[in-house]
Amino acid sequence: MKFILSFVLCFFIVFFHNANQFCLRAQSDENGFHDKLIDNDSTQPDNDSELRDIMYAYKYYQERNWEKAKEEFEKLVLTNPSSYRAHLILGNIYSFLDQYDKSISQYQTCIRLEKNRYHPYFNLGLVYMDMKNYAQAIKYFEITDSIIPDDFRVIFKIGESYFEMGEYEKAIQYFKKTELINNQYHKNLLRMAEAYRKLNRFEEESQVYRNLIAQKPTFTAYYMLGLSRYSLKDHQGEIEAYKKALEYKFDKGVVYNLGVAYYEIGKLEEALNELSKIAFSDEQANADAIYYMAIIYINQGDLSKAWEMHDKLSTLSVEKADEIYEILKKR
Repeated sequence: MKFILSFVLCFFIVFFHNANQFCLRAQSDENGFHDKLIDNDSTQPDNDSELRDIMYAYKYYQERNWEKAKEEFEKLVLTNPSSYRAHLILGNIYSFLDQYDKSISQYQTCIRLEKNRYHPYFNLGLVYMDMKNYAQAIKYFEITDSIIPDDFRVIFKIGESYFEMGEYEKAIQYFKKTELINNQYHKNLLRMAEAYRKLNRFEEESQVYRNLIAQKPTFTAYYMLGLSRYSLKDHQGEIEAYKKALEYKFDKGVVYNLGVAYYEIGKLEEALNELSKIAFSDEQANADAIYYMAIIYINQGDLSKAWEMHDKLSTLSVEKADEIYEILKKR
């Protein structure tokens, strides 16, 4: 059994303001933002009063004080019902509060006010993704694409929607298109690799990780490359990838996988060396690592050590201890 790392890769929403404009920064945040757009218009609000009121309310949005932000922007849309920006941001706030129907209503109001702006269409797509209505999400992303053709963020979201629908071949088509537009968008490469894995196309998955590593070598990229090579039974490639991952940080799951990979190619001393690093941690003993150590000692004929591992296993995993016991009984 291989230890598989779960990871979430996200971005940050940043809102920049000066005396003359509101600007979009199309990123999100690791603590829950979902790439919702703010504004990308270079003109000022209709008047100084609206500017002042929006900036007062917006400070609560920046602080993620959603209830207070909601209260202030609800006042704003009542006093300034034609304020595209206020409706757009209120739609975002409702979506962060999982009040999707209200969020959709605000974005639709934005469309009535400014039908050629892409922000509400894109945000509607994101809300429908949150609601797992991926077909509807694709509809709004495609409208966004018709307004701002070949924006890598939009193309990626179409691909991601197809991925969530289980249509991995279609998803890959959009991920490849995204890569052509912006080959530095690492989240896209990770999603593409994941789609290849879903299709058991492990060689192509590996190549995506190699491309990613060529651009930006990271622990995660090397680790996932190791898992991909494991799927191809390329244990030497797996070992090399895990060793590179461990240059970035120590990780028990990677060490375990490395130890097992050494075991699978018959390098038993190397396997013991790696597994012993995590088998008897101060925090918690690792039953899987101890199990493999017992198997290795049996293969080496060191039954005393094997019984020692059995005794340690007996308090951690009765099932694994019994399995070792049955093997040792026959020796």
